[in-house]
Amino acid sequence: MKKKILIIAFVLSSILINVFFILSAVVNYNTLHNSGNWMNQKTKVTRSVAGSASFMNTMPALFKFRLNLSKWQGYHELVFNRELNPEEISFNYKMDDKQYFVFFFNSNKEISQFSGFRISNNELYPSIFFHTMEDKFIDKIKMDYVQLDTKKMHTFKIKFLAESFIVLIDEKEIFTFQESVKANSFVGFRGGFADLRSDIDDFAITEKDGNTIFDSFFNWKLVPKLSFYTILFFCLYLSLAYVILKILLRLENIVVIKYTAYINFNLLLIALFVYVAMYSHIAKIYPTISKVYPGYPVIPTTEEVINQIKNQYADNKKNQTRIWFVGSSQTWGAGVYKEEDTFVRRIEKELQKNNPNLECINGGVSGFTSKLALDLYKELFTKIKPDIVVINFSHNDAIYKVSLEEYIKNLKEIVELNRKHLVTTILSVEPVEIHFDEPEAHRRAMKDFALRENIPLIDMHTELASKYDEGFLWWDRVHLTSFGNSLFAETMLESFKKIIK
Repeated sequence: MKKKILIIAFVLSSILINVFFILSAVVNYNTLHNSGNWMNQKTKVTRSVAGSASFMNTMPALFKFRLNLSKWQGYHELVFNRELNPEEISFNYKMDDKQYFVFFFNSNKEISQFSGFRISNNELYPSIFFHTMEDKFIDKIKMDYVQLDTKKMHTFKIKFLAESFIVLIDEKEIFTFQESVKANSFVGFRGGFADLRSDIDDFAITEKDGNTIFDSFFNWKLVPKLSFYTILFFCLYLSLAYVILKILLRLENIVVIKYTAYINFNLLLIALFVYVAMYSHIAKIYPTISKVYPGYPVIPTTEEVINQIKNQYADNKKNQTRIWFVGSSQTWGAGVYKEEDTFVRRIEKELQKNNPNLECINGGVSGFTSKLALDLYKELFTKIKPDIVVINFSHNDAIYKVSLEEYIKNLKEIVELNRKHLVTTILSVEPVEIHFDEPEAHRRAMKDFALRENIPLIDMHTELASKYDEGFLWWDRVHLTSFGNSLFAETMLESFKKIIK
């Protein structure tokens, strides 16, 4: 009887061990990249943004088998990977208070124009229906009647008719609009803030030809492969245990079963803990270190960017007026689809209309603080020979805990070097998404410093904050989209021309 109980315990524990390890493996490898159903526009930019590839290749984006749009700095723009001719689209969603997300449809292949709905629990970003062109809102219709409970899942459904569409939330009709949908178009989601959850689940599409598509964000294709490897590993473990216990130690069968059952019990506890850890809240603290993933863009190293600046501009001045923009990744242009979209290049293009010999130098280096920028500035100053210098810093100094005294000391050294050589300095208060307040003390310190030293200052943060809802400005808290860069350039130019006149 005792032997039968041990055998039953051994068999059942073996099955459960394999089940829990298979589920753990599925959780780990259940990524947007492996599903193959979605593209992330954030990975398509020429100047890469941290977190975009990690969002596609790591498990937190599909935490608990739901699409979590807030992971890896948020603001991701996911597009279903093929053109659709939809008759009906539905999905379930849940989000925190103050959070929002966007569902868009009727998009062209380039995703440069589309219609969409912003579903929101945030007064600053109310629920709207909109049309965009190059991420700019062409028009917006506010939907005050969207009532959302943050504690439960809601169902969004949109039905496409011949010349109109109907939107239902929790089966209640809330919106009708006269607009025909393209026969072949793209649909997708755009996330909101990084520090608040927004979950999407059970995404379903019915096309006009009767074809149906369903994505529960659980990749069933992974199960057979991962099951094979897990069971294979378990069989190897059993074989090894048998060799050690039976052949080498020459134990009796009942003793071998007893020991393996005991080992299985401990393995079962480990397997259960691993699964719970992967599936539960522990997955939220997944290491946020960006890695290199095959097929995804890589952010250039600091050395590569610095060498590019040196090679392109050092000891290469040909009697033109030079404006040197000093900053970090925002200045470099992280988030633009092409280099010409950076605010530095846009400003240069506009100023060259009146002065063809003018040149703008993009001195932005990802990860730089004011101290690192100061060191590079001193090294290259006599080689680049600027006429005007624009300093765009505050975010990195704040998040890397550079003290206000050190921050102002670094700015002052650049200003004094410029004054000594009759170079004009312009301070730019680096803008960030209005939801993010951490750099506020450094922004105030820059303003006070500019006032004391009588230095021209352009408050880009306040300026862009006043235009926060003109379209999709941000890829995260600090990196601007191509549209965000165009707003930056337009806004800075208004003040810039007055200063340098």
